[in-house]
Amino acid sequence: MYQQSPEINDLIARFIQSPHDPVLQEEIAQLKSKGPEHFRYVENRLQAWLTEEATAAVPSVTRLLTSSPVVSPAQRKPLPVKLLSVVFLFVLLAGITLYYWYSARKMRTIKNTSGHIDSLVLADGSKLVLDNNAVVAYDVRAKRSSFVIVMSGDVYVDLKPGEDGIVRVGDNVLRAEGAAFNIHRNDRSNEVFVTRGGVKVRQRRKSTELSENTLGRLSPGNIRQQRLNSQAPLAWKTGVLSFSGVPLEEVLEAISSCFDIKIVVPPSARRLYSKKITADFGRTSPDELFHRLQQQVGAYFVKDAAGVYYISLK
Repeated sequence: MYQQSPEINDLIARFIQSPHDPVLQEEIAQLKSKGPEHFRYVENRLQAWLTEEATAAVPSVTRLLTSSPVVSPAQRKPLPVKLLSVVFLFVLLAGITLYYWYSARKMRTIKNTSGHIDSLVLADGSKLVLDNNAVVAYDVRAKRSSFVIVMSGDVYVDLKPGEDGIVRVGDNVLRAEGAAFNIHRNDRSNEVFVTRGGVKVRQRRKSTELSENTLGRLSPGNIRQQRLNSQAPLAWKTGVLSFSGVPLEEVLEAISSCFDIKIVVPPSARRLYSKKITADFGRTSPDELFHRLQQQVGAYFVKDAAGVYYISLK
């Protein structure tokens, strides 16, 4: 049996308040598409709201009629009927709009299994660049406004100039026009790095604007912003690991993204984060790279397990 949650109730409440919001329409459509129980729950909530509105309106109209002077039936205004008609029409239009948004989208899911970086062009001329094993879904019918869902991996979104787009990353909704930005999503984090233009990130009732060269780390109800001195988050795409006066923290993030590895920094070593690094690592292995890096940092990079390294001061 379907178990309701505060998050879903909050979504339905916001949709009732703003039924013409396209983002809320899309979220409701996705919720209903999860299964028959989700569909019935949403429909029942909307029907309960309609009944509540109609019931609340009738007593007030009744009081108005009983307190007014006695008039003939022909002179009485059928306010309850008109009110119910307006409410019915409003819900009908909202339902039609919701149905249009849901049925108009034709989503296609792609996983890049080519073993290398691959790209595709969307119907509106915008481009997606996918790292190996990245997974996305996109609307093949969207000729004016791109709609993309990033499910996992590194994905570079390059919107066509003058065209807007909506990108979903978990519970986050990204909106932009003619912008270019990188999305990094895995089990540990969701990150957005803007390389051109600006991106608005919506989390429930809160919206945050990310400007050019800004990295946004997305967590439930919060976005932590950081201005970067390099294009480090794009290392997986460009293969460039060249830095000039870049803080070690930013360098480690680039290395982690480029090689898809985890670098553990214990609290005792975090004072090294601010150390400025100048180096051109070119195309080399992680072991060779860490060997060269530790000479500048004055610490050791130890391989702990497959794909996991940690910093040691001894």
